[in-house]
Amino acid sequence: MLLFLSYSHEDTDVAMMLARRLREEQYDVFFFQDPKVQGNQFIRMIESKLTAADGFLALASPSYFRSGWCEQERNLAMQRENDLRQRDSAARFIYVVQARVVPLQETGFLRNYAWINLAAAGGLDAVVDALDATYRPNGRPTPPAAPVPAGAQGFRNRQDELEKLLRGVNNASGPHFLLIVATPALGKSWLLGRVLRGLTDPQAIGLPIGEVRWTGRLVDLRHAPPATRADAGLLLSQLLPGGGRVGGDPDLLAMAQAVIRGDRPYVCVLDSVELLDRATAQRLRRYLSEIHRMVQDSGHRDVRLAVVLAGRGADGWQGVTPNPRLSVVLLTQFADVVVTQALTELADRTHRDKPSWEIRKHAQAIHRATEGLPALLVGYLDWVRREQWLRLERLDSQVVFEELAGEYIERGLLAADSLVPGGTADHAADVAVLRHALRVLVPYRLFTRSHLYHHLDHDPAFRAAVEGRGWRIGDLWAAVTRAALLSEPLHEPWQKLHAAVRRLLFRFHYRDAVARADAHREARKFVESWMDHQSGTEQAVGTVECLWHEASLLHLERPQELEVKLTAAARQLCGALRPSPAYTPAELRVSVARLIGDDDEFQQLLRGVPGLFQRLIDLVETVDDPPEGSP
Repeated sequence: MLLFLSYSHEDTDVAMMLARRLREEQYDVFFFQDPKVQGNQFIRMIESKLTAADGFLALASPSYFRSGWCEQERNLAMQRENDLRQRDSAARFIYVVQARVVPLQETGFLRNYAWINLAAAGGLDAVVDALDATYRPNGRPTPPAAPVPAGAQGFRNRQDELEKLLRGVNNASGPHFLLIVATPALGKSWLLGRVLRGLTDPQAIGLPIGEVRWTGRLVDLRHAPPATRADAGLLLSQLLPGGGRVGGDPDLLAMAQAVIRGDRPYVCVLDSVELLDRATAQRLRRYLSEIHRMVQDSGHRDVRLAVVLAGRGADGWQGVTPNPRLSVVLLTQFADVVVTQALTELADRTHRDKPSWEIRKHAQAIHRATEGLPALLVGYLDWVRREQWLRLERLDSQVVFEELAGEYIERGLLAADSLVPGGTADHAADVAVLRHALRVLVPYRLFTRSHLYHHLDHDPAFRAAVEGRGWRIGDLWAAVTRAALLSEPLHEPWQKLHAAVRRLLFRFHYRDAVARADAHREARKFVESWMDHQSGTEQAVGTVECLWHEASLLHLERPQELEVKLTAAARQLCGALRPSPAYTPAELRVSVARLIGDDDEFQQLLRGVPGLFQRLIDLVETVDDPPEGSP
């Protein structure tokens, strides 16, 4: 059953989510996503897919109705529907799925169709139900034996995490308020959908997590209008049955009673919580906590309330006092062993006889390029298949990286919902400044306001962008620290970008070895000067960062001198550590050694020289104090 998904580039995130769900339901979904196929190739592809399609889904939004290509696609779809109705007057071909609010006067002929609102509770289920009513009147086909959704190869290794989450929620004494924190393209939306499906229909996902059947609702804030995102009571009414208000506040008692009357456990699932401001998030948390308490107080042995949240950060949710305690789950990227497994499976599916050493070599190149992010991993595996496994040494090339990762970086990591989650009055201008800020910050593993001051003084393009926006340093710092790409949680006075995101953006902005080496050279100089103004343990942190920049620079420029030059730098930096009221230089050196020992990224950087990582740690601990009275 082939479905043609028509959408504008601005709605790519919504389109991908919808496509993933439809493929889980065993629909074949076509959506055009290769910007390099243009002209006649593009037109021929659209015409052939529309002619072969069984259904057409228009993902309606303001940008959809402004797009010339989308207009041509829906005109072709209307012609196809007319042709079908010549043979069957009841034929249905076009479905309108509302991604974002659209003024009625802009919708043209599509206003004649029934619209399905994705922002409404159960919006994704409503799309599936509408399609099933037309194309599967006798019920859904038997699911495949393997519990892996079609087209979502990059998510198959989330099965263990999914099972762990489901078992925890199903356990009466397990964590029932969960916050899943993940950067873009780690598959959190897919995971949330599977959590809800696994709780409400345990047999559907093929995981042995018990026979208890929950009820519940999922709300994705990406599809909710701003007014809904700002109203905790309205959000609560979309997550729970009952509804109603008492004196302007939601009727929490009525909602708790409605859950209890259901005689089954109930789960609230909320996606993209970073789009809520702190006050709304805290108010919603209080409401949910109060309803949870009332459900517990009822004493109904078959009823309990669980809340599963997901977002790109934990701001506004941690440290809120109402019980139950919120458990934070950090969704991480895949390790290289997972990529090796995925590539091995691809070789088996495509009938390739490849030795294990060759599979591992290419898997390592894919892991370097994708940083283990599922969405990019799927793209790289598909590229290997399309290229017929030929000349795979190109996996390390910048050309292939920009072809496969560039679109995701531009429209994912550097998009407005990543850089200004929740939006601002002039988010396009804010995004432009923040892109400059990220360009200057990605060489660093940690950054402070001092880093921004330094680059404002030394980067004219960055300074012009900030001044053109009318921002002061405080405005800039606030905007940078609100971006949804920062490492969470972080309990330090500085900030960090998520490591995988930082490495991707560094490769994206600094396109060759010369540019990358220059960036590390300048970063090392600044960090060393930054250390001159620090005391105590900040000196230890700065020392590790200087050594990491030095190692990165040597790895790019003079790898044969890596050990000699790096150990010399370690002696110089550790010998320059100054005593503070709290710590002696010897104690600070011990701190440096411990920080390096816990630094997986540093260890990976030095893996090409056997034993160097441990020798560096030993050297740091044994550096002598400078003679008393020396400068």
